[in-house]
Amino acid sequence: MLDWIRVLTSMIAVILILIPMSQGGTFMPWNSPVIISMSTSGASLFLAFIIFEWGLVDLPILPIRLFRYNKSTNILLATHLLIGWVFWGNLFYLPLYFQNVRGYSPTAAGSLILPMVIAHGVTSGLSGLLMSLTGHYKPVISIGAGLWTTGAMLKSSYGKTTSSPLFCLTGILEGIGVSQFQSQWAFDIMIMSSNISAVSGAILNNVIQAGLEGQFSSEVISQLTSSAFALSNLKLSPAEEDLILMVYARGLRFVFISFGVLTMIMFMASICLHDYGLVRKNQSQGSDNDDDDDDDEQ
Repeated sequence: MLDWIRVLTSMIAVILILIPMSQGGTFMPWNSPVIISMSTSGASLFLAFIIFEWGLVDLPILPIRLFRYNKSTNILLATHLLIGWVFWGNLFYLPLYFQNVRGYSPTAAGSLILPMVIAHGVTSGLSGLLMSLTGHYKPVISIGAGLWTTGAMLKSSYGKTTSSPLFCLTGILEGIGVSQFQSQWAFDIMIMSSNISAVSGAILNNVIQAGLEGQFSSEVISQLTSSAFALSNLKLSPAEEDLILMVYARGLRFVFISFGVLTMIMFMASICLHDYGLVRKNQSQGSDNDDDDDDDEQ
């Protein structure tokens, strides 16, 4: 039976941690009593949840045995957290860049994301096929992580004059890269979708806050950090709009740089994987039976 007390404890802990992440430095200072108390309470509840899960209950929601198999299992679990962060972050922040910084229509912004989506769909099946044919998964994962890192690093150079061919090249590299990681997507969606908007949003909002502070009123800055499309509703001069777009582009660049760092961590972690190979159970049983037959004949 599902233990709703532990489920609610984990949910409340996540909320108490994510709210300070999204509000700190913009709507409230990082050293405010509200930010500090919520962060402390969230961390304490999460620690209590882990202690109960791993030592005091018979049917844990997050079994510790998942982390006791071997080093490679822990590496894969950790990298999948980063995968969800970067992949869903791309789908959220790339349209903001195309529409706000470059001024493209929603239709044009969506079409510029298609190279990544198409490359992901085409190569996702090929990754599984390559693993089956070679009997190994580490080369596929490492090459994919390397391509994804290359694309993420290129994306960190996006500015107000970046050319469309670079958008396509970056999307293809990232689409091929993410297609090499095919498991645990439900876990990624559930956990990382909230972390994306909190952590990456905090980076963007703090850059906007720092870049516009003293140039505009707190009300205008609050509107810009609350909604990416608030600029069209503000009666500003062309010079003021250019300043806001420059600061907004700088904030998105920091977000994209953070994605590059995360993919680099994924790439380095993939190199540390131990490839145990892919052996089907019936094949291993068949080889054991053949060995037994040989022993009987002797």
